[in-house]
Amino acid sequence: MGNKKDINKQIMALQSEAQDIMNDTAVPIDERIQKTADIYLQAEKLAEESSPEPKAYESLLTDSSRFFAEYGMYKEAIPKYLQLISLRESLYGQEHPDTASAYHDIGEIYRNLCNFPAAFEYQRKALDIRKKHLGEKHAQTAESYNNIALVYYNLCDYDKASEYISKAKDIREEVVGNDHPDMADSYVNIGYLSFRHDDFSQALEFYTKAKDIYEKTLGEEAHKTGVAYYCLGITYLQL
Repeated sequence: MGNKKDINKQIMALQSEAQDIMNDTAVPIDERIQKTADIYLQAEKLAEESSPEPKAYESLLTDSSRFFAEYGMYKEAIPKYLQLISLRESLYGQEHPDTASAYHDIGEIYRNLCNFPAAFEYQRKALDIRKKHLGEKHAQTAESYNNIALVYYNLCDYDKASEYISKAKDIREEVVGNDHPDMADSYVNIGYLSFRHDDFSQALEFYTKAKDIYEKTLGEEAHKTGVAYYCLGITYLQL
């Protein structure tokens, strides 16, 4: 199969090819997703057969797991995240911010699959590590507050959800500013709570803010932009 340096180059080339395909907006999105999924599976098979350097394998698992998660292929993403967690724990230890990021990401997948105990467990791990090593006023700490809020929201504990949404929003206003996609995430969550409390005008206000930021920073085809449009649609139906 060649030496590790050659294998690393092959894996990096496949990763680059996958990214180029996803960036080619002339190709229909469904076709891009399928082609990219096939390339990542090819790269992972190569890695399993050849044992690349840990850093190269970490990069591949990071890219592929995020891709599968972003496009809703959660069952495919979970084993990749579990491999990534195991690798990062061995490379950096359990209390490293990079390990925390993997905890956070798999926690989001479990939340989307309605496995709320697992979601809360991983999100809490991520939050504790981030507060300890990055501090309270950090974008990643705010991200953890934001996503724990979503777990509480899904569990219908709206008081706790509101508490954590406010913590995330306050940090983000200070560290990333009002035109950042992270801030849009907070606006969406405020929209959720407003909608739940039948304040549809306020929900529209915050969903619109989020949509405008996502379009500007992530593009019209981004998953989060689509979510914001969906939220606006169901809110208009209530008016």
